[in-house]
Amino acid sequence: MQHLSRLSLTLLLLLSVNSLTAQVKFQGVVRDTVGKPIEMASVVLIKKASEELVSYGITSEDGKFSIKAEANTAFEAQISAFGLRTITELIEFKDKDLFKEYVMSNNIVLDEVVVKLPVTVSGDTISYDADSFKNGSERKLEDIIDNLPGVEINDNNQIEV
Repeated sequence: MQHLSRLSLTLLLLLSVNSLTAQVKFQGVVRDTVGKPIEMASVVLIKKASEELVSYGITSEDGKFSIKAEANTAFEAQISAFGLRTITELIEFKDKDLFKEYVMSNNIVLDEVVVKLPVTVSGDTISYDADSFKNGSERKLEDIIDNLPGVEINDNNQIEV
């Protein structure tokens, strides 16, 4: 009987320790902005309370990942891939598995692009930005005019467009 009692106590102790360190699965998929899966992206879980790295994984060829995490714990998830903007998210795991989808964008984003055309047309007037057509070998105005598209000097030394 005493042997049964020790076995029950040991079993109870193991179950209580196991429930303290219960784990859940953190699964998901990582894609780019056009929906293509991202292979070899790293997924890292950092425990929020202690800021220690506790779990990590790498996405498969189809962009999927699966790592284990401690249940009932808050983590900072960091998803990163070469040339793409890192995603950081605060996640609190409860007592069940979690599935997330992430979309990563390019690391370099242009705020504004200005296109300056060297030729403008306004009514019957064509204006050229002569600096745009210089190559450094010009010695006189005629050399620059020769480089302007659609502009010629005729036999009477007149400019024709």
